[in-house]
Amino acid sequence: MDYTISFPIKKATFSIQHEDEIILLGSCFSDEISKKFNHHGFNTFSNPFGTIFHPLMLSSFINNCLQELKKERVLQKENLYLSWDASSTFFEYDEPIFLTKLKNTRQ
Repeated sequence: MDYTISFPIKKATFSIQHEDEIILLGSCFSDEISKKFNHHGFNTFSNPFGTIFHPLMLSSFINNCLQELKKERVLQKENLYLSWDASSTFFEYDEPIFLTKLKNTRQ
C-alpha cells in the first residue's frame, strides 16, 4: 500500500536565518525539533513553561507573554509552587522565587 499524499507545497513568504531567534511551543516534538535546530547552529528556545498540548492553553500562554499580567495563577501543593498556566515541570519551593521565575520566563 502507498501511504503518500501528493499535493503542492507553496514556498513560504519568509526564510529562517541562523541569526533569528526561534521559539517552539507545544508537545515534546517541539523539544526534539529544537535540538535539531540547535545542532545546526540555530538559536532556539523550546517550551519555556514545559510541554503544553492543549491549543487553548498555548494561546493563553502567548497572550500572557504579550501583555503584563496583573496577577499570576499560582497554586501551592504541599511544599511546591506551581502555575495553572504551565507544566508541572515548572515549579519552585519558594513563592517569591517562583513568581520571579514566572515573570522572567514570560519576558
